[in-house]
Amino acid sequence: MAALKLELACFCGSLSARKPKEEPGLLRMLDERIRRDCLKSFIELAIIARLRNNPMNGYEITIRLMKELDVIVSPSVVYAALNSLERDGQAVSKKQRRGRVYELTQNGRSTAEKIPDEIAVIQSFLKVLLRY
Repeated sequence: MAALKLELACFCGSLSARKPKEEPGLLRMLDERIRRDCLKSFIELAIIARLRNNPMNGYEITIRLMKELDVIVSPSVVYAALNSLERDGQAVSKKQRRGRVYELTQNGRSTAEKIPDEIAVIQSFLKVLLRY
């Protein structure tokens, strides 16, 4: 099997893979798997990034992640991460007509402001990890 060259362009959202044209199904599966695994690893940061501009409920976050990353996101994963963010003091929720709505606390906003720096750290780590 031909070697795959992974190009890690930026924080999970724009991962791409290059490979020979004769295996398009494998490329699609690999690309989706990379996005899904990245999302699992960085779900809390991904949620913080989406809550940075406005409060949302878990359903809205789930749908937004699926549209932006083109990967199926389990609502149970999103809600578990939201609960973790609440426990850690990064987010708070309020019961509203459209369900439980989450917004960032001051700690969460501080974390959101650090995300650009964290992207550079993550990219550097992945380059070393993958010997890229």
